[in-house]
Amino acid sequence: MNDRENPAPKTRLKTADALPPGIIVMGPYRSATSFLSHVLSGRGVDFGPAHELYEADEWNPYGYFQRPDVLKANDDFLISAGHGVFDPTDLYTLRDRGNTEHLRDADLDWRYNTDIWGIKDPRFCVTLMSWFEAGLLGENVGLIRIKRELMDSAHSLLKHPELAAQLDEISLDAALKVIRSYDRLADEQERCFPGPVLSLNFAEVTHNPITCLDAIDGFIDAVMSSASSHDVEQAMY
Repeated sequence: MNDRENPAPKTRLKTADALPPGIIVMGPYRSATSFLSHVLSGRGVDFGPAHELYEADEWNPYGYFQRPDVLKANDDFLISAGHGVFDPTDLYTLRDRGNTEHLRDADLDWRYNTDIWGIKDPRFCVTLMSWFEAGLLGENVGLIRIKRELMDSAHSLLKHPELAAQLDEISLDAALKVIRSYDRLADEQERCFPGPVLSLNFAEVTHNPITCLDAIDGFIDAVMSSASSHDVEQAMY
């Protein structure tokens, strides 16, 4: 028996340049990022080993598609910049003051063994620029930003016991302040994002699901096609 009959499995060199294409899911808390990630997962986007994700519960019955290590990395990064998770500042202050070594603590090597990966965290509204500038997301990444009525998100945040407990005071005004801050920063992240962006409205997703699913499918294809074109270009030079 020789190596040609049983070739060793292909492995990717674990550098940012070698990463497969990926999609970042971003939106303020309780804006349906988990639901959108559920939809993407059903279309082949890999959010990592299931046993490493937060389990489904009454708040997200389809699952959170949230990685504890990414959550902690983002929290620690925000704290290192002198800000609480619910008290973000502007993107550039975070970039300049935050310690990006915290972002490297997330174990994301599973991305090298998939065709297209996804990562979701509402904190990306605040930290996404810093992830990019730290070189942790690769070159072939798309962004899906989901929007929801801010007051609806604020009411939902206030009802979620773990999230409400992090507010300065448990009130609708405090919840709305957080949602507005994250939405404002998400606008800026979307403007600065270096790759393709798809912006979805949760109301539109629920009222016109077929149209939105077609848009999502087209976006996934575009991200993967962009990665394929990049691979061909790299091979030529």
